Amino acid sequence: MPRRSRRRKQIDVETIQALQEDFSTRFKEPKEQKGLKLRDVVSLMQDQLRDALRKHWSYQDCCELLAEKNIHISPSTLQQYLRELSQDSHKTTKQNGKRNSDEDGDVQNIFAETPVESSTEDTEVLDKAKRFNTLDRSSL
Repeated sequence: MPRRSRRRKQIDVETIQALQEDFSTRFKEPKEQKGLKLRDVVSLMQDQLRDALRKHWSYQDCCELLAEKNIHISPSTLQQYLRELSQDSHKTTKQNGKRNSDEDGDVQNIFAETPVESSTEDTEVLDKAKRFNTLDRSSL
């Protein structure tokens, strides 16, 4: 059997220009999706799923209910997606400044020294929180 030549075929400029034009017209708009991906379904349903799990229903039970609606996912995949969503929400919380930390990783004092009218009970809670915030947490 004769060997094919290893010469590379030259493509003319007109072909490239026509191809570029085809790409720019055909792929101008994003392709329409027919439905949601499993990850998106889990994201939309995460509150209901977590509520069912808190009520001692299993991942398998949740998957069976989803399968009744033709949404097929394994219990381990469901668990993984929920874990990833939980981790993402923790990252978002940190980025939004709800839990601030300085460069050393120590939690900053989120209790401002702003005077607030409060009850004795509120003052005790704030004092405890301030003391906790000043603890050395390097051993934790």
